[in-house]
Amino acid sequence: MANSLCLTPACLQVASNLAWQLAPNWDKMDPCTDFDKMVCHGFKDNNGPNLDRLGLIGQRNNRIIAGMLDGTYSQAIDYQATPWKSTWTSNSVDEANFKMLKQSYDACMDTDTIAALNTQPLADLIASLNSIWPLTNDPKAKLAPADHDSLAKATYFLHEVGVSAFATMSVMTDFYDPVFNKDNVTSYSDPEAMKAYAKDIVEVLNTHLYPKNVSAEEATSIAEGIVNLEVDIVNALVPPVLDDANSKNVTLSELGAFAPPLGLDKVLRNLLPPNYPETKTIAVDPAAFFGNLTDIIASYPKHIIQSYLIHKTLASLGTSLITHGSPPTTPAERSEFCFQHLDASLRFVVGRFFVSATYPDAAHDFASKLATDLRAQFKERIDTLDWMSADAKARAKKKVDNMVQNIGYPTSDPDLRKPESIAAYYSTLNVTSNFFANVLSARKFAATHPFADVLKPSKRGDLGDKIPKPNASYQPQANSINIFAGISQLPLFSDALPGYASYASLGSIVGHEILHGFDDTGRLFNENAEHASWWDNATISAFEQRAQCFAKQYSAYTYPVPGGGVEHTNGNQTLGENLSDAGGLRIAYDAWKKTQTQTANGGKKDLDLPGLEKFTHDQLFFIFYANTWCESLTPEGHAKSWPTDTHAPHANRIIGGTANSRAFREAFQCKKREPECELF
Repeated sequence: MANSLCLTPACLQVASNLAWQLAPNWDKMDPCTDFDKMVCHGFKDNNGPNLDRLGLIGQRNNRIIAGMLDGTYSQAIDYQATPWKSTWTSNSVDEANFKMLKQSYDACMDTDTIAALNTQPLADLIASLNSIWPLTNDPKAKLAPADHDSLAKATYFLHEVGVSAFATMSVMTDFYDPVFNKDNVTSYSDPEAMKAYAKDIVEVLNTHLYPKNVSAEEATSIAEGIVNLEVDIVNALVPPVLDDANSKNVTLSELGAFAPPLGLDKVLRNLLPPNYPETKTIAVDPAAFFGNLTDIIASYPKHIIQSYLIHKTLASLGTSLITHGSPPTTPAERSEFCFQHLDASLRFVVGRFFVSATYPDAAHDFASKLATDLRAQFKERIDTLDWMSADAKARAKKKVDNMVQNIGYPTSDPDLRKPESIAAYYSTLNVTSNFFANVLSARKFAATHPFADVLKPSKRGDLGDKIPKPNASYQPQANSINIFAGISQLPLFSDALPGYASYASLGSIVGHEILHGFDDTGRLFNENAEHASWWDNATISAFEQRAQCFAKQYSAYTYPVPGGGVEHTNGNQTLGENLSDAGGLRIAYDAWKKTQTQTANGGKKDLDLPGLEKFTHDQLFFIFYANTWCESLTPEGHAKSWPTDTHAPHANRIIGGTANSRAFREAFQCKKREPECELF
């Protein structure tokens, strides 16, 4: 006998969405082999190329923010993207926070004023840098001890505007952080790429942005020196690995000895509170890098080092100017660019108004319950694993117990529910009608604000990222899962949907993050979030043996690339994500099934969805799971996305996730019911 239909607006929306995307001949297809094609057939036709489900949610979230920023404060607090009226405090402080946000956004969108200023703000910044350490007129001069203090001051000046020249100084709760990071280090070994890089630098050296006039020959020589210096720095960098031996804890006094020319101890003394204990240690990672860096700096002429600092400043800040670099110029692109600026400068103000319009209290409570259910379910699952020793099981369950859930939005430092807390957090941030000045102010705030609280107890993870972002994460060094309000949206999640919808979509994502605590990286951190060996050798061996099944499985999958060919997914590179997908899907399914049988649920059963009555609820669970990963990448999009990504292509995630689910294979009566690979 069929259940009653769910006819809430949320149910009608997701039912229409699913039905619209199903292949027209879905009932003739074999879900056991073509589930991705069956569920995601219409995604590209309905949404266009190079999009995915989370990206669409992100676009919708940005439209909501834009809608609020286009109006007044009164309109913003009345803005409703869901049938829910926020009960959060609205007062004069809240209004002042909104006006600060709107002023920052309007300044970013005022491209006429930005264009009129041209590159002058950046030229002024370079002039300030040059006044700290003036360019030498002697092209043969080397860095001398007398220059060390000026270089330290220049480094501090650049740090305040968010420019990392030789080292990154940050406040971290984890035990290591790469000092230097490049998106594509391999390009530094490509001679043609380096020639093009040097050519770009020459073009800048021939403008008024460089503090002195240079001939074409001089510009070429300086550009080549900058490129060679940067290549040497990258080559000297010890590859960051999860190994305590790669990091060294030193006092402030000892820090100066690592690279005397940089004066890192002087820089940090300016950043840290005056009462920072001299005996308290600072992590330097990778330690060997700094010794090599001293030798590298000593081998280059002083004017190359000075020009390198100027180049790093221009490269970092140039895109903030509409006439320099390649910033977006269409209104839609500019709006997206300005959202990124707001995320970097006023993300908690943005988050406060986004949450008030989109994230009901009931949704927050349901997301919290869902995460709690999945953690409890995983503990039960651990007890059934025959490859883990009794001690490993006990400690694994303790790690689940210790796992912190950060759901939706932060409630401390700042508390998004309290306008006064947000205002206090941003009390040292100066926002004006000058966009470039706002960029510098935001960078200085981001670079210095964390150091003010460095002596306070560390928080166990936080939701400091972009709250409207459709994302979730796991922090191994804090043992925390972070589920942002931006991902807890339709069609992935709502307290007004049947349980199979939310547990399959958001639930499998939450489960995925929980399982990251036990994947090939997460398992290296114990129940106290310490980087330590805590599994016995037999358990480690069994884990690695089973994990190899996943590596082999995903390495057999392919994705299309330009020219009609295919490339294979890298099963080793994507291993952690694939392990987490399989385990997360399993505990999400089991946790949902429990809600349909437990008396605490009052015997309440999930309702059917209109137009999808031919599917069982178990089948709908997996349809919702697959729908989460529908995408429309072109071959060019695939070739750009996956070679360096730790995630497998979305279609592979659907195929692999369901191939490793016994419940899926039973729901669709596949011939082979056993999962292809199984770990958790």
